[in-house]
Amino acid sequence: MEEAPTREPKRLRQDAAVTSAAAAAEEPQYVYLPIADAMKVPGVRVCLFAVVSEIGITDRSRGTDFTLRLRIVDQSCMDGISVTVFAD
Repeated sequence: MEEAPTREPKRLRQDAAVTSAAAAAEEPQYVYLPIADAMKVPGVRVCLFAVVSEIGITDRSRGTDFTLRLRIVDQSCMDGISVTVFAD
């Protein structure tokens, strides 16, 4: 049997290494908050990392859009929160 050729790991381009090093030195681009902390700052856009526990039925809104209701949970808020998604 022939041995599979070993693959050399991909190398970063010179300019990619500079941008990734600069990004590592700066603050993170996104900060993910727990749901409990996000609920303390209403009206502020936040990034969440959560699990969808329930998915509702797609309904037509009063306009031309559709809505979908989700319930998302994480370790800080096991009851979760309800999220309404609008789409064309």
